[in-house]
Amino acid sequence: MMKTLLFALTSLFLLGFSAVSEAQSIPATLNWVNPTTAVDTTPLTGIYSLTKIQLFVSTAPMKVGATDPILIPYLEVLPVSGVMPSNNSYTLGIPPKTTLYFRGRACNVNGCSNFSVEASRLNPGTTSLPVTITLPTISSP
Repeated sequence: MMKTLLFALTSLFLLGFSAVSEAQSIPATLNWVNPTTAVDTTPLTGIYSLTKIQLFVSTAPMKVGATDPILIPYLEVLPVSGVMPSNNSYTLGIPPKTTLYFRGRACNVNGCSNFSVEASRLNPGTTSLPVTITLPTISSP
């Protein structure tokens, strides 16, 4: 069974995040590329605009398939003044030399896209952790 460690939403944006003694807090910036059209090339504007982005973080690879457990979003990003952001910065408290795995998906009134291709980064323990993923297109209206 896939072991997945999802960080609590309450740990986002906290200053002075205290973790277990072997963990270190490091800044992480997750960037993503939002889809602009549906699978059938319909523009994702107006009523078909993106309504949220779901981001997932784990310390183990996230297998996504019919028999895998449902993944709980680590973070849901909503539009700000009608514009969907394409990055987020937060602080993680994890042990150095731990590999983190990232996935995301875009959602609108028709549902959510498939999961992005998984990206992974090794926590260097001393510097920031930039990650970029590309979100798949959404099914046609």
